[in-house]
Amino acid sequence: MLNCLIVTYASMESSLEASYGRALAELGCNLSFYEYGQDTSKPSGLKKIAAKVIKRLGRYFESPSEILKINIHLTKYVLARNISLVVFFTNAPINPSTLVYLRSLGKQVILVYPDAIINMGLRQSSSIALYDAIFSYSELGVAAFRMLGAQNVHWCALAGDSKLHGTKAGSDDSESFDYDISFIGNFRPERERMLEHVINNFPNQRIKIIGDWNGSQSKAVLAKTESRQMYGTAYAQFINRSRLNLNIIDDSNFPAANMRFFEIPTAGGLQISSRCPEMQATFIDGEHLHYYSDADSLTAIISHLLDKPEAAQKIRLAGQELVMAKHLYRHRAADILRTLGLGDVAHAK
Repeated sequence: MLNCLIVTYASMESSLEASYGRALAELGCNLSFYEYGQDTSKPSGLKKIAAKVIKRLGRYFESPSEILKINIHLTKYVLARNISLVVFFTNAPINPSTLVYLRSLGKQVILVYPDAIINMGLRQSSSIALYDAIFSYSELGVAAFRMLGAQNVHWCALAGDSKLHGTKAGSDDSESFDYDISFIGNFRPERERMLEHVINNFPNQRIKIIGDWNGSQSKAVLAKTESRQMYGTAYAQFINRSRLNLNIIDDSNFPAANMRFFEIPTAGGLQISSRCPEMQATFIDGEHLHYYSDADSLTAIISHLLDKPEAAQKIRLAGQELVMAKHLYRHRAADILRTLGLGDVAHAK
């Protein structure tokens, strides 16, 4: 059996690390989590206030002593548990020397990177060549990682988590849904413009927006917004209980798919997505979802689907069937293990 370690800031059921953890365990790995967010001691008084400030500014400032402590503790953890595969995500505060040391001991270390490469920190970008393999959520990112010196990099798109969000698609009738049009996501100017357009063109439809919209200046959008975050079962049920689910992908994600791209069909939702070139040959427009290119095309798609509930239901079911068959984290994790030559090892008892 393969002893596998996922390195994460803090375990959350709805996190990407948790989704991969469930998938790897399902594939037969002996899985454990290392939470580097718990390595620091809990301060009090003025130190507690300072710690909160440092945490808030953490993306700009790092404490070398705390980073070193995390790296030392992580190394001891790997050795004590005879870990064979260490999986890092995004911007974990791992020093290049730690990667080199773990590999010198015969450990495989990989990076799963589910974000635009422009969001990568300096420490991480300087360590790219030191991983056994890197798995980028974007096909475009493969070339970018190679430019940074990666020797073994692969495209590994995001996926759906059936254990977290899997919900059977309902029938398309007005009584089956709480909302006609919904969107889950935080404020972005491009999202605000598109949502305001939808609200103005469909004044009689039940529209709901969930997320942090403190930056919005649109009264129309804010009137439809519930300012909070939503996760897990509640997130899936909200999608499932919405007739049409908008996915206005952040411009910085282009041309890749975001997490919502797979979460919507996993939860039995009908997705209307902004253009996503990396997935358009797999998730077919008008068959598994609909893509819009501008505000006018979005209006036309919404009108068509509201007027054609049978066609909408066919797309809803086809989208969910495709995700469940080929695009779950179990499929992605299996691909990663095969790439590393560990497919058979994971299942060995």
